Amino acid sequence: MPARDQRYRALCFGVFELDCHSSELRKNGIKLKLQRQPLQLLQILLQNAGTVVTREELRGKLWPTGVYVDFDRSLNKAVVRLRETLCDDAASPRFIETLPRHGYRFIAPVEARPAENHAPPSQPPPDRRIRAIYWIASGLLILALGAILWREGRRHASLKSIQSIAVLPLENLSKDPNQDYFADGMTDELTTQLAKVGSLRVISRSSAMHYKQRSIPLAQIARELNVNAVVEGQVLHSEDRVRITVQLVDTRTDRHLWAETYERKLGDVLAMQSEIARSIAAEIQAKVTPEDRARLAGNRPIDPAAYDAYLKGRYFLNKRTGPGFSKAVGLFEQALKIDPRYALAYAGLADTYNVMGGYDVLPGTDTVARTKVAAMRALELDGTLAGAHAAMGDALHLDWDWPGAEREFQLALRLDPNNVTAHQWYADYLDCLGQFDKAIAELKRAQSIDPLSLIVSSTLARVYRDARQYDRAVEQSRKTLELDPNFPHAHWTLGLAYLGKAMCQEAVTELQMARDLGRTPVFEASLGHAYAAAGDRSRALGVAENLKRGRPHAFGIAQVYAGLGDKKLAMEWLDQAYKEHDRGLVMLKFDGLLDNVRSEPRFQELMRRVGVAQ
Repeated sequence: MPARDQRYRALCFGVFELDCHSSELRKNGIKLKLQRQPLQLLQILLQNAGTVVTREELRGKLWPTGVYVDFDRSLNKAVVRLRETLCDDAASPRFIETLPRHGYRFIAPVEARPAENHAPPSQPPPDRRIRAIYWIASGLLILALGAILWREGRRHASLKSIQSIAVLPLENLSKDPNQDYFADGMTDELTTQLAKVGSLRVISRSSAMHYKQRSIPLAQIARELNVNAVVEGQVLHSEDRVRITVQLVDTRTDRHLWAETYERKLGDVLAMQSEIARSIAAEIQAKVTPEDRARLAGNRPIDPAAYDAYLKGRYFLNKRTGPGFSKAVGLFEQALKIDPRYALAYAGLADTYNVMGGYDVLPGTDTVARTKVAAMRALELDGTLAGAHAAMGDALHLDWDWPGAEREFQLALRLDPNNVTAHQWYADYLDCLGQFDKAIAELKRAQSIDPLSLIVSSTLARVYRDARQYDRAVEQSRKTLELDPNFPHAHWTLGLAYLGKAMCQEAVTELQMARDLGRTPVFEASLGHAYAAAGDRSRALGVAENLKRGRPHAFGIAQVYAGLGDKKLAMEWLDQAYKEHDRGLVMLKFDGLLDNVRSEPRFQELMRRVGVAQ
């Protein structure tokens, strides 16, 4: 093998010859221009032809110890330059085979022999020989140009076909678990920036986070998320500096399309994320509209301490627990004390208050009012924040301002077509008005962006139930439970679907599980109604009494009494719910748990006052 025999002067493969003494690469005797690093890389691969040379081995041979270099970026550039010179293709290589995230192997036959003498002849050759050489050289040049154009055509066609992408969780290079929130935040921000490119389908953070610290082949991830490409990389946060290394991989070929390292001060990190998103969009030749460019460019410098508090706030908000909500509110408020004009922190507050209402952590009227104030302040500072428009839309929906909610949801989705939460909340709005086909379409769009989202999947099941498509609701609930058997909302929607099918005992079983896993008044009230439907009156009354303790859940109590057939008490508690502006009232028109009182004149009047009569 060449690696073990140092008596050779040249290594030959195909029409190429590497002169190891003069460090010259020739093709058909003609010297090719190649930079020092790609040339050294080629010599190492030729000397080890047929065996894998790892990336770590190349690091040691190409870069001296103690010299700082962005190794991944430099090596990737050297490989790309070498392939261009050899007219090689990473997708179907003739010479250099890539073993993703491991190394490279030279796969063509290599012959070691003395280098030929390329000095010019002492006398000119005959004219016939000159003409032959000319035509041969011309033919070879045409073939080479054709190969380059063919390869570039294939590359451009592949890049243009990338229409969906996922940002996998960035690795925390500090190895400090207390810095995980920062790496997660950087993943979230890069996802958000890429989602501003309207022509791309960008997978939501929540689905991508399923792959954090899990060794799963990229091909499997691509199948599960239904994407053409992924972005993966590392982040290092040290004092007031941030360094992010990212690479773009075509999941269909496992081909590395692009890699780069960025380093900025922490206060400039949002501008850096926008730059990364623009580079990726340019690399895959995505269509970027003037509106997309404006959104990608609109990031002002931020105070590092405020940004750090904001990232921690998002981290605790995503935990979806009572203590997590409290910490999130405190951290967003801390960020705003440092920077009172920090629009994203106001948007974070709006999201937190809105979600707290859904988890019944605070009274509905409190959460709606606080959400509106925070979202309005965020939009005063930055009217392009799609998340703030979505939060405002949901608050207006719960405040029975139906035209205002429609306007905000439409604006949110126009600003960010990849915003899963906006699609989901808009679907909730459409469901309440009985526009079931539109609601289902919105949730299908949300699933295409966030295919592993439990809440989107279970919301789709609930819409099927409200549309009285009970078999579809059962099927969708079971799909959600396949993703997570302990997700309480899925047991809840399955129980509601069973109630619609008059399968009362099955409904009780599922709703008991939802109540035990979730412990919310919403699940408790549904269980009380199921007890009544199953003929267990004493248990149903017991649930009603439980819901009256502490802060009474008026809407849920009405659902239980409706199940018991007590129309008078059901209407009294619905009137109380109206006085409290209970968020459950938006479901009046199609809530199956209230069917027993739907024909009551007082119920029809209540629907008119809430705005859902027509």
